[in-house]
Amino acid sequence: MFGFLRRYSVRWMFGLAGALPALAGGVLVLIATLSTAQTVSTLTLVSAFHAILGIGALFGASRIYRASKAILFARARMTGAGILTAVVGVLLFLVGFGTEAILVLAGSVVAFIGAYF
Repeated sequence: MFGFLRRYSVRWMFGLAGALPALAGGVLVLIATLSTAQTVSTLTLVSAFHAILGIGALFGASRIYRASKAILFARARMTGAGILTAVVGVLLFLVGFGTEAILVLAGSVVAFIGAYF
């Protein structure tokens, strides 16, 4: 009945639970950036910065997931991925992406929790 619990570790489940909100936040940032970049062509530098932050959120989500499956130094990898994703989330919040920043920050908090299992 609960065969999946033996197959996957707790760290892997926390890694997946942390990567999904960060992934959703990164995708939403990229969608918002692309929809804004089509209407206003004068803000190319700002749009490029937003796109870099969205790609950073996607990269942080992939690092969280890959670190959760690691055998060697998994705690350090998860902590590093959580720090990267938290920095991107704070920058997103300062730029003005509210909901997306909260999703990315939630993913980093779950990564920090998963690092200690």
